[in-house]
Amino acid sequence: LLLAAIGSCFVNTWAIFLKKLGLDYSEPAVSVDGELQADPAGGYRMTRTRISARVPASLLAGQREKVEKTLALAEKYCIISKVARQAMPLEVQIESV
Repeated sequence: LLLAAIGSCFVNTWAIFLKKLGLDYSEPAVSVDGELQADPAGGYRMTRTRISARVPASLLAGQREKVEKTLALAEKYCIISKVARQAMPLEVQIESV
């Protein structure tokens, strides 16, 4: 549930900045994975999370700098990923598709 919350918040925030910066990518997509480990205090805890932003290769080829800017803004303003970052490392990467 945590990974789904991070992914849905991030992709919606990213979509806002794609539109604001005029990038033609109407169906942004992300995948989110993480690492779950035993917690020494008992139970389990997330130890890292990675958001992979799926970006068409043609968009990256022509406007990589703008794409990176939209991702940086999404990372800065997505409320759920900001909260998660306080508890564990969170990485955003580009996945060319």
